[in-house]
Amino acid sequence: MMIDIAKKKALRNFRKQQAKRGMERSEAANEAPKKGIFAALCRSPLVGIDLNLARSRNTGRKIDL
Repeated sequence: MMIDIAKKKALRNFRKQQAKRGMERSEAANEAPKKGIFAALCRSPLVGIDLNLARSRNTGRKIDL
């Protein structure tokens, strides 16, 4: 009986913390229609930032075998 009360209190506190962070309940999130990866990327905070993602083509170092 005491464990049930502790579980309910922990769940209530967890949901309050998630709400403060702006996160919705996972039960509601699973019901939402899936829009795909493109829609998720469009909502990214990095949209519109000019990032240079080019990498140098380094062939490595020479070693004697």
